[in-house]
Amino acid sequence: MDHRPLNRRPPSPEPPKPYLSSPRLTSSLFPETTVDLLGLEGLPDFIRDYNGTHQSKLHIWTRARPPPNLPHPIIVRFTVPDVLTIFITLDHVPALVIETVTAFGPRETVK
Repeated sequence: MDHRPLNRRPPSPEPPKPYLSSPRLTSSLFPETTVDLLGLEGLPDFIRDYNGTHQSKLHIWTRARPPPNLPHPIIVRFTVPDVLTIFITLDHVPALVIETVTAFGPRETVK
């Protein structure tokens, strides 16, 4: 009789598990909101309401005489007296979006 060990194959590994998609995570630092977006047509009313309830002021800024309709791009000047002036460049597709922000302190000059 032959007493050699039988060459048995090791047990098969478990079959791969099916892919389960995980819930999609957002990469935004801001919470999701259901607030209506401000559009171009609502900007003048928003500025009027804001200026009536705050000490800091918002104004639509233009280099020369204002055109009959809003210029493109829109530049809004935000002023906190004796603290800072910020120029905010807005684009509107379909809601207003901030493109750039430039801030100046009270002793800096705008060129």
